[in-house]
Amino acid sequence: MGAVSSLRPPRRITVSPLAAPRFGDTVLLRSWASDLVLKQEMIDAVLEALVPAGYLDGDDEPMLAICLDEAFANAIRHGNKQDRTKPVDVRVFLDDERWFVVAEDHGEGFDPSAVPDPTTEAGLMAESGRGLRIMNAWLDQLTYYRDGRTILMARRRADR
Repeated sequence: MGAVSSLRPPRRITVSPLAAPRFGDTVLLRSWASDLVLKQEMIDAVLEALVPAGYLDGDDEPMLAICLDEAFANAIRHGNKQDRTKPVDVRVFLDDERWFVVAEDHGEGFDPSAVPDPTTEAGLMAESGRGLRIMNAWLDQLTYYRDGRTILMARRRADR
């Protein structure tokens, strides 16, 4: 199955004022300065935690990289306003069935329902919204916590 064919119609994105729950075993717990130069290093660290463990297959890896790129860029740019003194905290959890990636920024949060839908005429030319739509369509779970300052992304294991 190709990566694009694994997309599904978007679901409602949930937002909670609570902290993100912890699932399974922690395989990565690290913080990075809010610097776009470090974004690829962040993506590579998450992929290195998941690929050798068999949680991703060849089609999953590029799609997850897109989701991570979007989440980390948003945390750095919009959440922490590229303030290097504010970290982006990343956790990766595994259980028998799924992987989970949590990224937290230290900004003011946001409301994903305020992001323009890129499939509408009004949102078609907007400079934002496409990444959120892709994440929502590919992931099994996309939830924002702490009023939009924390994102939890989850998907079932590739081999299940």
